[in-house]
Amino acid sequence: MKKALIIFLSMVLIFALAACGEKGEEGSQVQGSASTEASNTPSEETEKGKTGLSIDDIAGNYSMNTYYDGKEQKHTVVFTKIGDKLVASSDAKGEEPFELSYDQASGIASYVQKIPHEDSEITIDSKYTFILEDGGTKVNGETTMLFKDETKDGPRYEGYKID
Repeated sequence: MKKALIIFLSMVLIFALAACGEKGEEGSQVQGSASTEASNTPSEETEKGKTGLSIDDIAGNYSMNTYYDGKEQKHTVVFTKIGDKLVASSDAKGEEPFELSYDQASGIASYVQKIPHEDSEITIDSKYTFILEDGGTKVNGETTMLFKDETKDGPRYEGYKID
């Protein structure tokens, strides 16, 4: 039962993240803030290093591949800047935007979600590393899940900024 629940919640997480910025049936796409419309070229200052990208440099649409349980899924993820925060958003299946903690020095954005379950809770910890690679912005991500003192690897992500 516990393994089935973890697999189920993993799939829920995959589809929730896969839905971020995904085109709906009518072909509409989540619109980001004005910074989403910014160029894909990071500022000159960040051209000198691979990490340390600002949220303005990160904001935009990403072509993302998700790998989990021997399967691959391609989708679009939208990262936007709201105030001084990095936010991932989706219009698919009523998903709400979620805020990520971002450390500019390391280029790592993280998101922790706690889901109550029976007499315990499931903790899903996602980390995304943004780097400058060949003049474009790349993101790699990984997810771990903790349930009743058992940690399991979740989906992995790899993507590139497309606008």
